[in-house]
Order: sequence, then C-alpha cells, then structure tokens
Amino acid sequence: MAKIHLIYGRLCSGKTTLAKELAALEKAVVLSCDELMLAIFPEDGLGNSYEQISTRAKEYLWKKAFEMNAAGVNVILDWGFWTKSAREDALSRCRERNIPFVRHLIDIPDEEWHRRIEKRNQAVRLGLRQDYLVDEGLYKKFFSRYEAPSRDEVDAVHHE
Repeated sequence: MAKIHLIYGRLCSGKTTLAKELAALEKAVVLSCDELMLAIFPEDGLGNSYEQISTRAKEYLWKKAFEMNAAGVNVILDWGFWTKSAREDALSRCRERNIPFVRHLIDIPDEEWHRRIEKRNQAVRLGLRQDYLVDEGLYKKFFSRYEAPSRDEVDAVHHE
C-alpha cells in the first residue's frame, strides 16, 4: 500500500533535499507548499496574505496527496510541520483514511543551520535559486512558531 512521508524540520534544514532523496528511493512524488506558491506568486508578492494563501495551498496539496495515494503512489509532503498541532492534524488526516505514514525529522546542529540559511540567502540574492529569502522578519516568525517534535513524534531522524 502506498504511504505518505511527512518531512519535519526547521526552515532551511534540508527538508527539500531529503524529500528528493526519498522520492528516488520510494518512487514517490514530492508535494511542496513553497514550490507551489513560488510558481504562482513572486517571492515578495504575498505580504500579509502569506498565511491565508499558504493554508489554501496546503489544503490543495492534501487533496492531491490523497488522490495520488488512492492511485497507489507514494507521496512526500515537504512543508515542515512546524507546530505540534500541524503534525497532529497530518496524522489525523492519514489515520482517517487508513493511509500508512512515515514521519521524518531533520535534526542538524545550530551552526550548520545558520550556515545553510546564509548559503540559501546568498543564492537567492544572486538569482541562482528561486526561494524565499530568510530575512530577520521570517527568522523571527519561524522562532515564534516552531515547536520541535519530541522523539516519540518521529519514525526516522536524519542528520544531514
């Protein structure tokens, strides 16, 4: 039976890299909220609408994940699940449909995390990467919301 992989982790921790690796191993499709939003909106065009649009994008991706899963396709959800309530909601959605899931956490040291943020920001500034710039506002927003998962909330821990 096809399953859904949930990728947990901090902003810029390597979730998308892991998602791509898992996609190759599991013959899975990656559904990324950021990828969808960046394809539709310019990087700085969301402003105060980000939360509302992000919520709608995730609902759409959930719908697609369930359609793909019903067709026998493994799916990887790449959007971090930053809060305990988001993780609980994801599990509830899967359990309601009897869909097997695997919860992956990317756990990297703070020094490496800061290095990755700077590397990503440099690539975005140079136009080498289409992604959100992690400015001070986004960094603070992340810290005000992120609730690190406990070890009993994950099935696999990845130290990139």
